[in-house]
Amino acid sequence: MALGWSQSMRELSRAGLRRQFPNFSEQELHRLMAERVLGTELALKAYGPMNSHG
Repeated sequence: MALGWSQSMRELSRAGLRRQFPNFSEQELHRLMAERVLGTELALKAYGPMNSHG
């Protein structure tokens, strides 16, 4: 049950990002999601800096 809840929350968060940034690519949305989940510092280490949009 917790796994399903967690998946649902990720999907809602991703949908919110898509609404907030409709012109972003899937890769850019993935990077933003990583920043929300991991925090800025760890996302930067894992994925590098944001592209031209960020």
